Amino acid sequence: MDAKVLQVNGNRYYVHAQSGADVWKPYPAELRRIGPLNAEDRANGLYQLHDRVQVNVEGRWMDGEVTTEKGMEYQVTLADKRTAWAMANNLRLLPGGDKPLPAAKGGTPPKPGMVPCGGKIEGRYSSTGGFGGLTIVFRAGKASVPDISGGNEELECWMSGDKIILHKPGAPNEDMPLDINLDGTIDTPLGEIKKKGN
Repeated sequence: MDAKVLQVNGNRYYVHAQSGADVWKPYPAELRRIGPLNAEDRANGLYQLHDRVQVNVEGRWMDGEVTTEKGMEYQVTLADKRTAWAMANNLRLLPGGDKPLPAAKGGTPPKPGMVPCGGKIEGRYSSTGGFGGLTIVFRAGKASVPDISGGNEELECWMSGDKIILHKPGAPNEDMPLDINLDGTIDTPLGEIKKKGN
């Protein structure tokens, strides 16, 4: 959840959280800046979705892309579609790996006439309410949504007019319909979200 920094002591920060609590939190394990990662974040082993990295798999460095993050662990999808979980000490950023790839054309739309969201809906959208809520990160025609394990799942993002469908290929019964409001907020099955960051 969002919080405001009140005091700093080395890598520990006293924050006023959105829930109303005032607590000390260590960076980077339990505290992250809002917005894109900077050089200090990278130096402290932070990665984000879609970073292109090398992961150490049984002593061999293999190229891949960060597709899920859970705390300080990252799931990397390799070129052969296998996946590997790794801590930051087993990852390294490829040159230019923090720059987004061009928007993907996407697969097959869930409904005729729908087009990929890439370039139209981008950034981090979070609940407008108080404690908890929902955060969806839209990037290049994909949407990263929380899953039941506490990590994030990447879905295809399709739109037509003011309608959005977050689609998991091969699982149409799991599609998540969203509505774009006139003020740019988005209605989801779990409440309204609005853009909070890039």
